Amino acid sequence: MTEATSVHTSAHGAEPDMFDAGQPHEQVFELHGELVADADVRTMVVGRDGHPLPVLCMEVRPLSGFKRTVHAEQIYTEANRPLAERKAATLKKGAHVTITTTLHDMRTILPHVQAVALHHIS
Repeated sequence: MTEATSVHTSAHGAEPDMFDAGQPHEQVFELHGELVADADVRTMVVGRDGHPLPVLCMEVRPLSGFKRTVHAEQIYTEANRPLAERKAATLKKGAHVTITTTLHDMRTILPHVQAVALHHIS
């Protein structure tokens, strides 16, 4: 039996917030999963300005039964590197976690593409 993946979103993209602040809510994705490896902190070039920053990296297997692993990253400022390292020290293989992120910057990576066909559109 396959369980459904748990996805929670805030408001629809064009729906104003309940306090009428005039700004639409960003859609939020929540993933419940299990760490398949200890989390670690890596220094990565982040953003348009290309500054290296500490990034908490996690490999998470969804509890929904989906057999693929999701790579999740949380960016910290350099001043907060110790905080990122303390957080990573608590996130060990087998721990159950909930990852929350906005959908607007979520990416899907297909690391083993077998073919690419170019289509000419006229």
